[in-house]
Amino acid sequence: MSRWAGPTNLSPGLERTGRACACVLHEGRVLMIGVGGGRWSLPGGGIEPGETAAGAAVREAWEEAGAHVAVEGTGFAVTSPRSGMASLIFLARLTRQEPSPEGRDCLWVDPTQSPWCDDDQLAPALAVLRERGWL
Repeated sequence: MSRWAGPTNLSPGLERTGRACACVLHEGRVLMIGVGGGRWSLPGGGIEPGETAAGAAVREAWEEAGAHVAVEGTGFAVTSPRSGMASLIFLARLTRQEPSPEGRDCLWVDPTQSPWCDDDQLAPALAVLRERGWL
């Protein structure tokens, strides 16, 4: 895990300038979205041209989970050991939730319980949550 040092191209796509995720915390639980095949992930996706990474994390939380969030602090980079894909993860607090505009399944999980605590994105986010006194 490393601190985000500034803009960098984390995505091979021409239109995208990277990837951002939101680690949304509410009442001690973290928001995960269904990504198919029984798998779950933090809400996230590509950073659009002209969009900030934090703005992309906020947008993706809304699009994928119907979550209105407020990002707190700076993002940090995480690279998946399985896919090699890098993401900037932003810690966020839920302000309101509606049904997912994309129709995705959403689940609020206890991040300290297996299997969630071993998730490629969530495990490093948990360390930052603890460091910042959120957990």
